[in-house]
Amino acid sequence: MDKARSPAGSPERRIALASSDGHFINMHFGKATSFYVLTVAPEGEVSGIERREAQPFCGTEDGSAGMIGTVADCDVVVVAQIGHAAREACFEVGIQAHAWPGPVEAVLQDLGVSLPGTGKIGV
Repeated sequence: MDKARSPAGSPERRIALASSDGHFINMHFGKATSFYVLTVAPEGEVSGIERREAQPFCGTEDGSAGMIGTVADCDVVVVAQIGHAAREACFEVGIQAHAWPGPVEAVLQDLGVSLPGTGKIGV
């Protein structure tokens, strides 16, 4: 899959959420085993949801490059925790990284994103 981010000014954005269950932002960036990636239309409606498996790197010598590759096409990543070096690595490739643990619905509401139907992201 080509993970090229949409060009600046693109009508859609992608938000990656580090969640083990689709209900809570509850995973550290370096320990995440999966991300829910939401494609969000300009008006804030979610137009697509994808669950991506991730390879944790925390405590290894590999660094954050592999994890960043998992979310490389995203504009924003929201995690429960993130280290300074990983946050900087995200920033260097144009990804806004936020440590924002809590219920997915509340975090998305604060980001101006609304979920269709049940308001759940589990896929």
